[in-house]
Amino acid sequence: FSLGDFIISLTRNGKVVSLEVREFSRFLNDMGYDFSLIRKNTENLSLIVKPTKEILFIGVGLNNSSGIKQIPVANIPMQCIKH
Repeated sequence: FSLGDFIISLTRNGKVVSLEVREFSRFLNDMGYDFSLIRKNTENLSLIVKPTKEILFIGVGLNNSSGIKQIPVANIPMQCIKH
């Protein structure tokens, strides 16, 4: 399914298997990050998926010298995910 510029692929059990962010550089710039610096070392990016009882948090992890910064992409109510 899609949420604006975000396309999220789930299994039937609600497991996130892929995340596509359209215009990712604009998204990061809007969040206050300089994409030109991030693009040089994309190994520092990761997909973060944290399920709880009520929501599924999906975000992008940006590993830098001060640790991993979590950039939120979506909080999906678990009732919206097919089981």
